[in-house]
Amino acid sequence: MGLPYTILRPVSFMDNYNWQRAGITNGTFTGFGLPPDKPLQMLAVDDIGAFAALAFANPQRFLGQTIELAGDELTEPRIAGAFSRVIGRPVRVAVPDGSQGAEPSPEREAMLRFFSGKAYDADIAALRRIYPRLHTFEQWLRETGWENAQPEPLPPSGSRWG
Repeated sequence: MGLPYTILRPVSFMDNYNWQRAGITNGTFTGFGLPPDKPLQMLAVDDIGAFAALAFANPQRFLGQTIELAGDELTEPRIAGAFSRVIGRPVRVAVPDGSQGAEPSPEREAMLRFFSGKAYDADIAALRRIYPRLHTFEQWLRETGWENAQPEPLPPSGSRWG
């Protein structure tokens, strides 16, 4: 018999792109600096709740399982492409270069190593069979106020945001 509980393990959150909204609506998406062909798995936070509800409603089906949750998998250039399509203007990928004078943080370097390596490995097709309404990134953007979003004021140069 498995563990007496279900573990839901979400990947990176689509919702975190809201921290970059001003930059993105002005045409620049700052990625992690991943190789251009390296996909990043992501998930809408609302979908975590949907899977939790499924697990509670069907404990015999999910009890003892660890389920890695993701709704989409895109490279940074494809993420920028989704932003471009949804806001209706070109969005380019900018790679963080550390030129702001700050020393690279050990946390950021560890995160980059993780995302550039094996990273997340959710079986998105299997998750969609369980929950067909799982958000793609573009669906999430359209449902959360990004469609035709107008440019927002950028923070003052040198300030920390996002």
